[in-house]
Amino acid sequence: MHPSRRNKVLNTVFRQAKSHKLIVASIAAVALVAGLLCVQYYLYAYAMAWHCLHGSYAEAGGHRLRLPISWWKQGTGSYDTYLLVRASPYVGSPESQIVVSPAGPGEIWKTNGEELQATQTMISTMNSHRHSDMVQSSFLVVLNSKRFTLYCRREESELQGIDILSHVSCDASGVPYSYTFDGPPAYEKEAESILSTLE
Repeated sequence: MHPSRRNKVLNTVFRQAKSHKLIVASIAAVALVAGLLCVQYYLYAYAMAWHCLHGSYAEAGGHRLRLPISWWKQGTGSYDTYLLVRASPYVGSPESQIVVSPAGPGEIWKTNGEELQATQTMISTMNSHRHSDMVQSSFLVVLNSKRFTLYCRREESELQGIDILSHVSCDASGVPYSYTFDGPPAYEKEAESILSTLE
């Protein structure tokens, strides 16, 4: 074979191989990105599937709560405990959840006044025992649902002036369950709006 013809054939083969490698590399890159997105957003897909099967309401402890599309009920735990979970786009971020658990002995008050007084006493106690390395403050939050008034103790944890975690613990007079939200401050108002749908 003539050297120039051989060079043309080799160049053509080389270009085709390079083109195939580029196609294979592009497919691999697209698959990698799609895989990362699936890992990051699979909880949103799970939440939507839960809503398709169960609707917008979750039953917990004999009462119903309306859940936004990004929340779902994650089954019944031990000791009559229920877990409501929020999908998050951040892998490794603190999980946002509402735990519905039986109230402890002596924690079920008959009137709103007694419930309010118990919550205020707890807040005063918490505020008098603050940690030095992490600022924690407790506040009273009152949520009104159709049938109940929930008295909540809201705790904010700050580290170097940045809110890092929210904790909202709520009780209603005559209701034998406590409702507790733990998660990033960005989802606290969303959790409070869910608790306001208690019926």
